[in-house]
Amino acid sequence: MSLLIKPPYQDQFLELMNQFNPSGVYPMAAVAETLCACGLEAVADADGGCLQVGETKINLRDVEWGEKGISPLHVLCAVIDAHGFDISTRMSGTGFRYRDLLEKLAAMWGIKKNYM
Repeated sequence: MSLLIKPPYQDQFLELMNQFNPSGVYPMAAVAETLCACGLEAVADADGGCLQVGETKINLRDVEWGEKGISPLHVLCAVIDAHGFDISTRMSGTGFRYRDLLEKLAAMWGIKKNYM
């Protein structure tokens, strides 16, 4: 299993990812649940400190305060890489960068939505 999102789940993936705060981090279990809802096999590997999706590992991110967690931006970039898309952004700021990448991924999938 890889991070390839199949067409029936692509819109659902985009909508679920849009609900995350791009500047925050989330517990592995919550992100795994989101990815499983999109047809992926995602496993929270607490011992390894990462979210395992097939061969792909998405590491926990350190934060200034609070618990480590999974960054939605790291998940989004991993999905873009898994699909082999050459998507980049010149936006600065985590939120703008995340929304721009989300919108460009939607366009690559033929989904016309404004996430900015």
